[in-house]
Amino acid sequence: MIDLHTHTVHSDGILTVNELVNNAIENNVQIISITDHDTISGLIEYQNMPLKKDILVIPGVEFSTDTYYLGRKTKIHLLGYGYKIKDKRINQVLQKLYIRRFNDNKEYLEDLIKKFSFLNAEYFHNFNYTKYGWLYKNILNHIRTFINEEQLELLKEYLLSNKPIYNKYNESVEDMIKLIHSCHGYSVFAHPQKCDITKKELQTLVMYLRDLGLDGLETYHIEANKNARDYIHSLAIKYDLYETGGSDFHSFKYASGVGDPNIKFPQDYEPLLVKKLIKEKKVLGDISEQ
Repeated sequence: MIDLHTHTVHSDGILTVNELVNNAIENNVQIISITDHDTISGLIEYQNMPLKKDILVIPGVEFSTDTYYLGRKTKIHLLGYGYKIKDKRINQVLQKLYIRRFNDNKEYLEDLIKKFSFLNAEYFHNFNYTKYGWLYKNILNHIRTFINEEQLELLKEYLLSNKPIYNKYNESVEDMIKLIHSCHGYSVFAHPQKCDITKKELQTLVMYLRDLGLDGLETYHIEANKNARDYIHSLAIKYDLYETGGSDFHSFKYASGVGDPNIKFPQDYEPLLVKKLIKEKKVLGDISEQ
């Protein structure tokens, strides 16, 4: 079993790197990719751990990007695989995203404290300003032990109607495809069925991204129904793109674990990109037995 889309506590997942990998092993998943949002710190952690037997880990990342190619802003999540973890180019971009998120979130929290008299800056002494995810949820989870229920409801009402920035999507998909390639990696369009565009627009977009160097499509995503999978598969065939799949595991609320059977790989699925990455030795683990 292969799962090329997973998340840890380094972005918005609930499992540590060690817990995620152990869950994969327990579920008989032989190959995974850790694809945290806008960070590769989980991969660096795994790289510094004793490598586990019976599993290969492919370096991955999930970038939040956008494009205006269709005449309006279209959000795209772009997966990168097999890049060089120590490449200064990808690390410089990730550091820029880290700083931007810290500054944006800190500014929002400072304004929030000024607005509500029952909030105190000391309450946020250990708050993680750089954690990827819905900031309003992170705030509520963090603050509930410091304030009473009435205050919590007031704060929740305000946050739900004045949601803080989730992600500005300032990085262009065009630039991120170039970045991944410059680090000797492969770029894959994550869960295309989740883009808020028509099928015809999706085809136009895939053709455009393919011409820019896009390497693959995530055909087999846990949320993709049969119609979506069939259509994305047809686009991959038409434009000669690799096909990948994954659970997009964040928590057990949305998936049974790494390698969730709802990924729905067909019996004749050929993991061509994975085979290429193994051949190029762009994996963490013992490839001698693969």
